[in-house]
Amino acid sequence: MDPPPYDPFRAPVRRIKPSEPPPRRTGFWVGLAALVLVVAVASGVGIWAIAGSEQPDPYAPPTGTSTTASSTVAPVEPALKPWAQASLYSPEEKALAVAAPSLVFVEAVFTGYVRDTRTNVLVHPQPVSFIRRCSGFLLAPDGHAVTNGSCVKPAEARARWLAVDALARTLVQAKQLPAGQISAYVAANLGKVRFTGVEPDAEPTSAVYAQLNRAKGNAVAEPAIKAEVVRSLPEDSGNTALIKLARGNLPVVELNPSASLAEGSPVRILAYATSDVAFRNAAYRPQSRNVTITGTSQRGPVSIYLVNEDLGPASHGGIALDSSGRVAGLIYQDQAAPDRANRAILPASTISALLSEAGVANTLGDTDKVYRSGLDAYFSGDSSGAVTQLDRAAAATPDNLLAKAYRQNATERQRLEKASREQSSNLVLVLVGCAGVLLVALVILAVLLIRRRHR
Repeated sequence: MDPPPYDPFRAPVRRIKPSEPPPRRTGFWVGLAALVLVVAVASGVGIWAIAGSEQPDPYAPPTGTSTTASSTVAPVEPALKPWAQASLYSPEEKALAVAAPSLVFVEAVFTGYVRDTRTNVLVHPQPVSFIRRCSGFLLAPDGHAVTNGSCVKPAEARARWLAVDALARTLVQAKQLPAGQISAYVAANLGKVRFTGVEPDAEPTSAVYAQLNRAKGNAVAEPAIKAEVVRSLPEDSGNTALIKLARGNLPVVELNPSASLAEGSPVRILAYATSDVAFRNAAYRPQSRNVTITGTSQRGPVSIYLVNEDLGPASHGGIALDSSGRVAGLIYQDQAAPDRANRAILPASTISALLSEAGVANTLGDTDKVYRSGLDAYFSGDSSGAVTQLDRAAAATPDNLLAKAYRQNATERQRLEKASREQSSNLVLVLVGCAGVLLVALVILAVLLIRRRHR
């Protein structure tokens, strides 16, 4: 068979080649998916970080006089803010909150005449007055309170010394005695005079006033409350006094007669103090301080505990607290010290004996129990329960400003908790949205890849 004739138009190789299939772009789609994933996750994390940084946890009660941005009610300004005096939400803060409403500022004014002991002749024609200021605390809702005995009923020798000192200062003001001669005048005349009433055989007159929350010296009208001395123990038998305020429905603190006080142990004291230099109209407010028991001393049959610091001249009669806000002891003058500083504590058991002798019971009123229930709720984090209980206590006992203050704190914390929950809900919606966007992107990617393979 002959070979086919030569075809000049036939090329020795194929002149038209089929085109190559386009390269698969799998890497591009995987990169796009990764980018979408990173953007979604980064957005969610960013939103979470921003939301978390704006969440006020835990809520810190206000320590200044301004309201919060969302508050529409003027803040209550108690004389003592426990959250500013102790660690926030600590047992010490709660103990202060329990006891502080019962604290009272006591002022006693004594007026009489200085007479020559032998002749009863007046040494000075005008009456002489001196003022004693101290702290105390309420032990019954009807107004019974305990304070330092030498404040409201000083011993005769002490009252005479104070009267002669006051007379010397009066003579200085009248330019009848040089200012530097006060001590010499007292020393020269103390043993020669008596301090009496209008008549030689009468007692000097006295007037006692008490104030709650903020106090001011020399106040005899509202908010000062008239008081009277019910019973007083002498200096060598406890030096405590039971007084009765002429007002009821008052906040009360509990005694702890078995409280443990020991050398070297810390104790928190609570009493009235002032930073004013001028005595006459000085302003006083409750203050607290941690002190340490440094030793013991004896006053007659009574043992007292010495401490290393005090809160000032008006602090005697104040409270030494136990860990739950009960009275472990009464702040007492260290009468053996030259300055008679208030650096001693009289055990609460002596106070119990005084109440027993006077027939007065240390009992909490119904409102005191409601107040403590509100504090329990507040410090356990139950803002709703705290608002309910503290609102009842504040309404029933207007003098308890801390009930109103903690109610406001609980209300604000409740508002912040609600805002936080709403913020968390919004955050969840945003995160769900991000997850939805990611899921849609992944589905679209999967569809594109499948269709590409089938081509």
